[in-house]
Amino acid sequence: MIKLDKSDTNRIQIWLIYIFIILNIIAFILLSDKIYFRLDLTNGKKFSVSKPTRELLRKINKENPLIIEYYYNDKVKEHSAMSSVLQYVEDILNEYKRSSKGSTEVIIKQLSYEKDGALIDDLEQIGISSFPLSERQKAESKTLLGISGIVIKYKDDFAVIPVIYNDIGFEYMLDTEIDKLIEKERGTIGIMYNQSQRNFEKEYTFVKYAAQNEFSTIKMVNSGENIPEDVTVLLIIGGENLTDYDLFQIDQFLMNGGKAFVALGGVEVIMNPQYGMFGIPNSSKLFNLMASYGIKINIDMIGDNESFNPYMQVDNYNNYTPVRYPIWPKIVSSNINKDHPTVDGLEGFNLFWASSIDIDNKIKEYTTPLFHTTEKSWAEKNTDNFQLSYDQYLYPVQQAEKAFTMGYAFKGKLESYFRDKDIPENTGGDAEFKGNKIDSGETQLVVIGNDLFLWDTLIEKDQNAQIFLMNSLDWFSKDHSLIEIRKKGRFEKPLDKEANETLFNKKKNFIIAFSSFVVPLFFIALAVLLLILRRIKNNKIKSLY
Repeated sequence: MIKLDKSDTNRIQIWLIYIFIILNIIAFILLSDKIYFRLDLTNGKKFSVSKPTRELLRKINKENPLIIEYYYNDKVKEHSAMSSVLQYVEDILNEYKRSSKGSTEVIIKQLSYEKDGALIDDLEQIGISSFPLSERQKAESKTLLGISGIVIKYKDDFAVIPVIYNDIGFEYMLDTEIDKLIEKERGTIGIMYNQSQRNFEKEYTFVKYAAQNEFSTIKMVNSGENIPEDVTVLLIIGGENLTDYDLFQIDQFLMNGGKAFVALGGVEVIMNPQYGMFGIPNSSKLFNLMASYGIKINIDMIGDNESFNPYMQVDNYNNYTPVRYPIWPKIVSSNINKDHPTVDGLEGFNLFWASSIDIDNKIKEYTTPLFHTTEKSWAEKNTDNFQLSYDQYLYPVQQAEKAFTMGYAFKGKLESYFRDKDIPENTGGDAEFKGNKIDSGETQLVVIGNDLFLWDTLIEKDQNAQIFLMNSLDWFSKDHSLIEIRKKGRFEKPLDKEANETLFNKKKNFIIAFSSFVVPLFFIALAVLLLILRRIKNNKIKSLY
C-alpha cells in the first residue's frame, strides 16, 4: 500500500480541482446551446416575452412554423434614437424564437435603397411603409426616409406591421397579429351606433379599427333588429331613437352573459353651421335601462376649474389662441384608478361636454370607479339649453362643488329591466324575439358619461382614449395580462430624439464604462486575492515539512 505525504495529497487535490474546472468548461460549451435562461431586472420585464406570449407560441405546430421577418434600412440603424428601437426589436424577436422552442423562425434583414430597391418595392406593395427620420448635426438639419416593419407568415396567410418606430406596446402589437393568423375565429362584436349628427363609417374609423383588431367579425346592429346570437360584446355609442324593443334586446343580451361598452352623454351636442354649437338634454330611453341596473347617467354637463382642455380660438389671420374652456375636463393621472385593467397605464383622459354617473348602493360592491375630475369641478344641470360657446367660460365664475366620477366598470349579476314586464312590440322593424325571456344574469359593463370622445376628430389626437377603448375590449374578451403587454417599453419616437438623447447617452456611457472597466477589475482583484491565499497556504505547508 502506497503512503502519500501531505504535500503529495495537496498536489493531487489541486490537480483534481483543475480537472473539475476543465470538465465544467467542456460541459458548459456542450450545453450552452441547449440550456438558456435570462435574468431581466428591467421595469415591467421589458426585455423578456410575457406569459401570454409564451402561451400563444405554444399553439403553433412545429410542422407549420411561424415566420417573422423584420426589415429595416441602413438609415434606421444610423439614427441614434431609432437604433435603440432597432436593438430592442431584434432582442425581443430572438426571445420569441427561443421561447417558441422550434415553432417560430425569425429573419432580420437590413436593406439599402441602393442595393435592395426591388425588394423594398415588393415590401411597399404588401404594406411596409417608409417614414421620415430627422437628424440634426450642429446647425444643419436633414430628413431621411426610414424603413422598419414586420411581415408575419403562417401557412398560406400573412400579416404586416407597416411601421415600427416605437417600442411601447410592440409585444402586444406583434401578439395581436400572430393571434389573428393562428386563431381565425376571434369572436364577433356588435356595434349599435345611435347618433344622427355624425356618420359612423366616415367619422368613427378608429372605433372600427379597434374592433377589427380584437374580433374576427363586426356586425352593425340597427334599431329594430335583433342582436345576432354570435355577438359576445356590444359597443353602444349614443342612444338616440332607441325603442323599447331595442332596450329589450340589449337587456336580454346582458342577461345571457353578453358584455357591453356603453358611451352615453347626458347632453346632446348639436353643431349647426347656421345656428352655431349648442347642447340640449339627451332624451334617450337608454338612460332608463341603465338606471334600472343601478347606473344613473345624469343629465348634466361637468366643468372642471382646475384641469381642462383649452378651446383654440382662431382670429381673422388664422392664428390660434388657447382660451379657458372648463367643460372639456382633462382627467389627470392621479384621478385615474390604476387598479382596474381598463385604465391601467393611462396618463390622462380627455372628455368633452361629459356627464357624471351615480351608482346605486345595490350594485356598489360590484362596480369600480374608473376616473373622476378634480375637487374644483361643478355640474351644469336643470336647463333646456346648455351653453357651449367659449366666451361663456372665459372667467372662473362657476362655484366648485366636488369631484365627479365619469366612468364605471361593472362585473356581477343584474336583474332584468323587463323582469315583470311584457315583451315590447317592435315598432322600428320586422324582427321578432324567439327566445325565452331571462330575468337575471351575470355580465360585464363599462359605462362612460360621454360618447363624443370616440369621435375621430377627438380620439385620433388622444392616445390615452385609444388605449382605454382597447383595454376595455380586452377586459371583455381576453386575458387581462395582455393589457400589461400593451404598455411595455419606453423609447420615444425618432422625431423626439433630441429631447432624450442626453439622458440616453449618459446611461449608455455608464453601462459601457461599468462593463468595460469595473467588471474586469473585479475579476482581476478576485484572481489576485486567490493567488495570495494560495501562496499563504503553500508557505504554511512548507514551514511544517
